[in-house]
Amino acid sequence: MKKLLSLVVTAHRREYLTEALFSVCAQTHKKFELVLCIDTSIDEGLCRFIEPLFNIIQCDTKKMIVIKGNGTAGHTRNTAITSTSGEWIAYLDGDDMLFPTAIERMMYYMSENKKYSIFSSGMIRIHKNGQIQMLPQSLNYYPPKNIYTRDPELFEEATFFNSFQLMRRSCWEYYQYDETTNGEDVDFILHQLLKFRFLKVPEYLYYYRDVENSFSKEIYKNKNLTSNKYINGYYKQLYEAHKFFLIKDNFDKND
Repeated sequence: MKKLLSLVVTAHRREYLTEALFSVCAQTHKKFELVLCIDTSIDEGLCRFIEPLFNIIQCDTKKMIVIKGNGTAGHTRNTAITSTSGEWIAYLDGDDMLFPTAIERMMYYMSENKKYSIFSSGMIRIHKNGQIQMLPQSLNYYPPKNIYTRDPELFEEATFFNSFQLMRRSCWEYYQYDETTNGEDVDFILHQLLKFRFLKVPEYLYYYRDVENSFSKEIYKNKNLTSNKYINGYYKQLYEAHKFFLIKDNFDKND
């Protein structure tokens, strides 16, 4: 029988990784599988650095896998998920943090809303200077339907569907993270919203940290994956192919 929940943590650098794993240590709900996927393409000593903390984390089962990544978050995340056994998958980037009740609360919402396949919490932003910013708009965010024709990054419109995300394994099996460039998280959810039911969890459960040289931002000279797909009309075509079967509850109710 598959385990109920697998938590994936992806790591590329030492900076903030200790804080990320301490937030896993602090989880009030301990019945989960932990998979820590370490990409040593930048730091060969990353495993030795984090192993003592990894060893004291209390959960059902845990494993550390080591890869030589290709420089994308998508590759590391897919590799980690491949090594999980859970019916449900959640992930934490190695420079972010979870609120202590994050897994507990997500499990509650999942058990109370069985028709949904993807859940996403609200988030708190940690700026580069350490300042904390609550983001109330993240608590009730549902994307507008025009997100398939209008690149939110181009118009500096924030999206909040990838905070603390819990999804059925079948979602990832349907469409995995792109491994060629950054922008993989938005690309992933734009496919999922047209296939699976999405529910916003109106609680602050995830701390997102602004980081210099992040794998998810400004590491590629060309536009990211998502922006390039907007330019060539890919998402518009994707929407047109699904609009007659659109899951309306996945989108802004006022749209």
